[in-house]
Amino acid sequence: MASRFAVIGLGYFGNKLALSLAEHGGEVIAIDTELPLVEDIADRVDLAVSLDATDKKALIAQDVPHVDVAIVAIGKDFENAVLVTMTLKELGVPRVIARCRSETQRLIMTKIGADELVSPEDQQAVLLAQKLMHPNVFETIALAPGQSIVEILAPEFTHSRSLKDLNLRNRYRVNLIAIRREGESGVEVEFPAGDSVIEASDRLVMIGADEDLEELTA
Repeated sequence: MASRFAVIGLGYFGNKLALSLAEHGGEVIAIDTELPLVEDIADRVDLAVSLDATDKKALIAQDVPHVDVAIVAIGKDFENAVLVTMTLKELGVPRVIARCRSETQRLIMTKIGADELVSPEDQQAVLLAQKLMHPNVFETIALAPGQSIVEILAPEFTHSRSLKDLNLRNRYRVNLIAIRREGESGVEVEFPAGDSVIEASDRLVMIGADEDLEELTA
């Protein structure tokens, strides 16, 4: 079963995050108060809605309390981001990740109960370094400190081998969540099973601890 995400705030960061999660097989609810931002993404995620994310009834109506992860990607209006984070925690969302742009904001978000914090500005430098050091890594999404989703070109040792044979979870402590493969109609996404066989040109979408993913891309 695919993980379910709510991305609240569809500026540049929120838009890219929502689209990346959807492209990697996640079920995404994209939320913003500005209708043009919602309309821009509507046909590329499971659900895109314009609503006030501090309104509990509105969030409940869209089943937001039952997502696995909610990301508060609001960048400019920090007061609103705080209120949205508090609302999500009050509704019982199990994992709330909040965007922060300063140490003061990080402190406040921690105090009100955000489970994890993300600073896109800091992470861009890290991601650029990773891209330069590991050219076979196409994309990285930092989910939490020390844990990421990556899309990489299939390493040579995986070529022509089945997932059952590779046993990635036990041997390398990572989970393969999707295979992106060129098909007749363009790029196709396959959700892998034990008998799935990796091809040399496949892109593997994996989740795990950064140090374990680093081992595979070294």
